Amino acid sequence: MILKETMEYKGYLFTIEVDYDEFEEPPWSRYDGHGPVSDWTTRDKKPSEVVLWTVGGAKLYYDFSKAMKKAKEDGWDAAPYGQGTRGERAERAVRADVKHLRDYITGVWAYTTLSVTMQGSDGYTTSLGGVEYDYSESGYWMTEAHLMADELIANKLADSRAAKIASRFKDAMTCGL
Repeated sequence: MILKETMEYKGYLFTIEVDYDEFEEPPWSRYDGHGPVSDWTTRDKKPSEVVLWTVGGAKLYYDFSKAMKKAKEDGWDAAPYGQGTRGERAERAVRADVKHLRDYITGVWAYTTLSVTMQGSDGYTTSLGGVEYDYSESGYWMTEAHLMADELIANKLADSRAAKIASRFKDAMTCGL
């Protein structure tokens, strides 16, 4: 387990658990939004490639020129967004992609399973796998935790309303007996 903590949110207490998601593939295998990455290989680098990572004699290569072509076609961009020509935006996005993938390899961030449980309530819990966790207190994972907490709050309120309606219906039915 990476993290287990209590969070107060909208007047409710929640337990958040973050654990490694061992079923996730590397990001370049999972999404179309990355440039092409080779399998581990011992071959020499092609002119259009950059070394993404090296372990012993094996390397992962990122095809920079193919990524640039895809980035231009698909309109990739990275901060500062909307600045420069289409080519400059694409290059900035491809460089950001390389950094993001290297950060994954070096453990700056990981895919995790996020579980959120409403305290003091039976059965109000939800989980989501494949969440990027960057070891910060305010990363994307926390946005997801808030959305999950909102879902639990809505479920609790809906169940509470349904219980009140059922109780009133029962009272109305027994009143006439």
